[in-house]
Amino acid sequence: MLTAKAIELNYIKRNNPIKGATLDGWIIDNKAPLWTCKAALILCLDLGWIPVKHSEWTVFSHLLT
Repeated sequence: MLTAKAIELNYIKRNNPIKGATLDGWIIDNKAPLWTCKAALILCLDLGWIPVKHSEWTVFSHLLT
């Protein structure tokens, strides 16, 4: 789902889904590629999520600029 959204948004061209262990590693190390963060944010927005807290607005504005 994440890879498909990233392809749709022209963030990447790869067609292989990201493995769960890779995602876990990015989360643990706090080093996810920017395209994954942006695609995940867009997925959340597509599902109706709206930033409420100041920290959420900060991430939102950082990723979409």
